[in-house]
Amino acid sequence: DLLAEHLKSDVFILTDIAAVHLETFKTIENIKKTKLTLKKTLKENGVFIDGRQLNYLNYQEKNNQIVESVINKLHISKERDISSYQPSEGRGKIIKIMGGSIIDQTYNSSPSTLIATVASYSNKNTSLVLGDMSELGESELDEHIKVLDHFHEYKVWVTGPIFKRAIAKTKSKNLNYFENERDFPTAALRLLLQNNENLYFKGSRSSKMERFIKLLLND
Repeated sequence: DLLAEHLKSDVFILTDIAAVHLETFKTIENIKKTKLTLKKTLKENGVFIDGRQLNYLNYQEKNNQIVESVINKLHISKERDISSYQPSEGRGKIIKIMGGSIIDQTYNSSPSTLIATVASYSNKNTSLVLGDMSELGESELDEHIKVLDHFHEYKVWVTGPIFKRAIAKTKSKNLNYFENERDFPTAALRLLLQNNENLYFKGSRSSKMERFIKLLLND
């Protein structure tokens, strides 16, 4: 409400509405109401772009469509090919190393963004290294179980107290758990990289999954 009262914007982009920060907002409806309050920031001739109405195959394609919409609707001259954009650390950066690739999605995590950003990577050559997803409220354990069930065809390594509990309740079998840096499976994951595979890392800020990428990169 404070932002909506004082901020004035040319464009408001609603990328999505998903089950994140439920610990604070309690329901999806509250999240929707709070986000849409920001439509009040739009100037008289402002542009509203609703990511929920876009048709897309994967997360990157959705983002590209949003950027294209902003460029076109604000009549900005297109000076570069947005397909050449390289994501930053924690936001999808791809690190080529040892013959394989590390996909760095470590900045934050929620069930919906995790599933969406993994979708373009095949279980045939991609393994997942996942940390707990925080702020999911009373449904946190169920959400972690659903994620593990969803990725039952992938090789998955998990860490964190919530995932530790979820392992006992999931039907997924191709799972491994590690507690901390000391028992992180550096050798096994480096071998996957040497076999031209992808390692996808993601977790909430509290999981600090970037520390495990550093273990792979540093001798």
